[in-house]
Amino acid sequence: MDASDILVKALAAGATAALRPNRMYLPDFQKEIMPLYLQLKALLEERYGSTVNVDLLDIGPGSAERQEAMAQQLQASGAANDEDVMQLARKLVAIITDENPESIWASNVAEPPEHLK
Repeated sequence: MDASDILVKALAAGATAALRPNRMYLPDFQKEIMPLYLQLKALLEERYGSTVNVDLLDIGPGSAERQEAMAQQLQASGAANDEDVMQLARKLVAIITDENPESIWASNVAEPPEHLK
């Protein structure tokens, strides 16, 4: 998986987690997932806001077309080569994978966990 794929996965899964209102009130979401997701978006906006639409995956995070458009923006902007951005993206994917794996599956960027098949 290349860097833009990891970034797209982080943004899509973060947006999916943010859209799940029942999960929003759980401690793992409040303390880890949402703050990190918002931090990643803010960093992308600050550094690459002129070429990356950080809100693109907030609607339809599982859309293959939107994910492809985001990947193209991230590659063209150089965000996928930014180590600060990638560090946040990797951390977000790891936390969501551990704490809220349904969001990774629901964002259509990974196979569903065994218990959800």
